[in-house]
Amino acid sequence: MSNKALISIAIVLLIGVLSIAVIRIQNPPKEESVGDKVTRSINEGAEEVADEIDDHTDDK
Repeated sequence: MSNKALISIAIVLLIGVLSIAVIRIQNPPKEESVGDKVTRSINEGAEEVADEIDDHTDDK
């Protein structure tokens, strides 16, 4: 494939990703998906662990 073809494919993909992002921003999902719930739960757990480590290292 030539460089022009690769650049054209990359541009089309970039436009597609950006348009999906704009649509999602304008129309956010009404409910949290299972993946979002799992991600939020993992993030909260990691934050709690980091807080506990921080609390214990500050005491010394």
